[in-house]
Amino acid sequence: MHFTFNIDLGQIVGSVITAVVTLLVSHSIVNTLKKRISSNMIAALLKHPRTTIKEILVKHRILEFMLVGGIGYSINMAIYYPLTLVFKSDVLILGQHFYLSPFLISSCVAITSNYFMNKAWTFKDKDTQKQSYLRYLSTYIVTVIAEIVLLWLMVDFGHLQPSLAAAIAILIMFLSRYTVVKRWVWHK
Repeated sequence: MHFTFNIDLGQIVGSVITAVVTLLVSHSIVNTLKKRISSNMIAALLKHPRTTIKEILVKHRILEFMLVGGIGYSINMAIYYPLTLVFKSDVLILGQHFYLSPFLISSCVAITSNYFMNKAWTFKDKDTQKQSYLRYLSTYIVTVIAEIVLLWLMVDFGHLQPSLAAAIAILIMFLSRYTVVKRWVWHK
């Protein structure tokens, strides 16, 4: 009996990088939770889990941010996939792979729609702050660059489909984006 193993170094590297990023994000979440969870909160969670979780979500506005993010994610992916068909796999733009430019375009549309939804609903910011959109935009520019790097790593080294890799990259960056937006863009 003879076994043949095909080892793809790129896939191994991509999987390791994805695992490391996931661990770093998870570690950050755990540390944040450790700082904010008190013994009273744990007792309330055990006694009335549904009510306590709802109160936490409302207090930190994360539920609204998640819903806006979900709408933005849907907008992003609805625009992204058709654009990948337009750009085709053999098209290179500025020497980059075909799936990166459509992601940048679809992300810009989603970012702008998310800003207005978060401003009106999540953070209920009726005041017009000139710097709020610029701060929001700069936050998203940094996180979109991180998403593009993750997308590239997962497609080129992890051999994932571009649409799946784009979805994973967006989800990985969600929590860091929320934290920065809450503390820097709409701090009160």
